[in-house]
Amino acid sequence: MTSPFDPSSPPPAAPWSAPPPVPATPRRRGIRKRWVVAAVVVALVGVGGFQVWQREQTYQTGHAAYLAADCAAAVGPLRTVAEAESGSGASDVVLKATAELLECEAVMAADDLGTQGRPGEAVLAYSEFVVKFPRSPLKDLAVTNGRAAITADPDRVATTDVCDALDALEAQQLIATPAETLPPLLYACGQAYEADGEFADALATYAQFRDDYPEHALADDVDAAFARATLAETTTANPGDLPPPNAMGPGGTAGLATIVIQNGSPDELNMVFSGPDVRVEEIEACTDCVKVFGVATDACEREGPMAEYVVSPGTYQVVVKSGSGSSVRPFRGTWTLEAGQEYASCFYIATGL
Repeated sequence: MTSPFDPSSPPPAAPWSAPPPVPATPRRRGIRKRWVVAAVVVALVGVGGFQVWQREQTYQTGHAAYLAADCAAAVGPLRTVAEAESGSGASDVVLKATAELLECEAVMAADDLGTQGRPGEAVLAYSEFVVKFPRSPLKDLAVTNGRAAITADPDRVATTDVCDALDALEAQQLIATPAETLPPLLYACGQAYEADGEFADALATYAQFRDDYPEHALADDVDAAFARATLAETTTANPGDLPPPNAMGPGGTAGLATIVIQNGSPDELNMVFSGPDVRVEEIEACTDCVKVFGVATDACEREGPMAEYVVSPGTYQVVVKSGSGSSVRPFRGTWTLEAGQEYASCFYIATGL
């Protein structure tokens, strides 16, 4: 009988079962995505930083040309930077480029007016630049270009708008060396005012020339222009009829006519003779004289300043008016003066007529 357990026999086999499965390592999908996103962000940051650096370099190129007053070289780089951004969120470098571009464009626009044959407008544009950008590195360029335009051709520069601004242009130093530049410019301005029918402004301009530059080479031309403008002004001012002077008989300088004028008024008198000779004269006021009421035949019996003029014989248009700027009516007439003759006349101011 066999024993239930025999140590010499192999033990009975146990029922078989598969080993437990080893859990699979999960795929790290989320982590990989995060790395991909991070890599993209880093790449974008790198591109953005390069663009900022490149913009700064472009600005510095334009800025250097701007500081050197070389707007032709400055506008390209500055415009590239200025157009990169806009609005309240624009960076500092964009704002600086925009401001400098504006200045360069203003100077270049003024230059263009000059090349287009509009030097007067160009000068006013340079003047406006000096006012708007007084601390700009381009200010000296604007002043230099304005001076050059005025000096090169004062006749073409002298529009009435420019002439109205002469004091400002001189203060801004666009009129260099006034003693040389102003006389031809004043003469040209007077003619510009005449052409526009602004005779009072023309006379004021000619008077400034006559006061400040009596020895200038253009002095005779200005006197002729002053006489011409005076005649034109009095024609439109309803002047009174100026009677001829009293003929006093032979006398004076042989071959010439001599006129003695007495001022019996409290105003300085301006007299213009326009004929074979052109004379523009002032007779000082009579300090002891007064305006009289109505016609006063004895007005010239009183003492008053006297002036003597010697002119070529011939027919003259003569204007007499007050030099005080008051509303005294001017008088105009035609005088025929003969050689070797002496003439006399006296003027006073009458009211109530």
